[in-house]
Amino acid sequence: MRSPSNWVLSESSDGRILTSMVHRSYMGKAVLLAIFALLMSCFSIATHAQAPEIIELVEEREITVLRTIYHDNTSFTQGLEIHNGTILESTGIWGHSKLRELNQSTGETIKQVELSDEFFAEGITVFEDKIVMLTWKSEVVFVFDRSSFSLIGNYSIQGQGWGICYDGTHLVTSNGSTGLSFRNPETFEVDYILHVSHLGENLDFINELECVGGMIFANVWKQEHIFAINSSSGLVEYTVNASSIAAEQGQTINEVMNGIAYDAGNDAFWITGKNWSKLYLVQFPTGPISDNPNVNNIANQQHPSQLSNHASVFFLSIIFLIIIRSLVYQPSPLVGYNEDGKDVM
Repeated sequence: MRSPSNWVLSESSDGRILTSMVHRSYMGKAVLLAIFALLMSCFSIATHAQAPEIIELVEEREITVLRTIYHDNTSFTQGLEIHNGTILESTGIWGHSKLRELNQSTGETIKQVELSDEFFAEGITVFEDKIVMLTWKSEVVFVFDRSSFSLIGNYSIQGQGWGICYDGTHLVTSNGSTGLSFRNPETFEVDYILHVSHLGENLDFINELECVGGMIFANVWKQEHIFAINSSSGLVEYTVNASSIAAEQGQTINEVMNGIAYDAGNDAFWITGKNWSKLYLVQFPTGPISDNPNVNNIANQQHPSQLSNHASVFFLSIIFLIIIRSLVYQPSPLVGYNEDGKDVM
């Protein structure tokens, strides 16, 4: 038997007297657990950083043409509205910009007003008894009387004007970027800007707008789809494929689809384009994605590589636990002391 004086004694957390061998066992366990925790943290951070984002669900919906009417193919359409049974249209191009009222049955012009040559007309919308019209680069917004088309006011803005709609609270404007400006309808000051995302990417070149309920329907320059944007989140919830219509129209790269007007009486939309020869009354499903039983909500599913990362973490944890157990719990003699202070085996 060895004398207790030859042993290094220490006290455990529960008050037991430990030999140097057992003490090293406890210390080794603590160190290994600390290393394990550190490695697992690093691995978790790495796998989280590399994991792809949740897939954003964007459904493509088909369009149904209900009827067509004549459209003046000299009209470089920038804005389109339906009000009191007639179609309101703004047309662009320097020296040829106009505000028009069209017959909803024939497409013929009922009345119009021309802008000065230094203005390039852009989108329009109706607010109360007024028509609000953007201009492209002049940083001027015109306000016309709805009935007479007489100019009754204007606002100054910064930057370009492209599309505009009224959502019942704000005048929402686009400027060709990914941002939609929500403006006070009385002062035209910007209250806030909503950035639009499609499939995880910024949606640029947003043009003509139409506000319907909680959605903003938008043309995007040189795109043959209509984009349905959630006005709260800025996410594109679905797109509408209008390529079959666009294929019939436009002879140059600038004669693209542009112009969306909601017709509440028909629960449908009028659409057209720059220098197109027809106006189309169309329908497409406008309900939320959850209303469509054929659409899988993949926004709630994890990407396969995410599942793989979780499995890797699990198996790595098992391996580390096995290693720790094999290193810490080695067989060793149990040395203690009786009440007389003698060491016993």
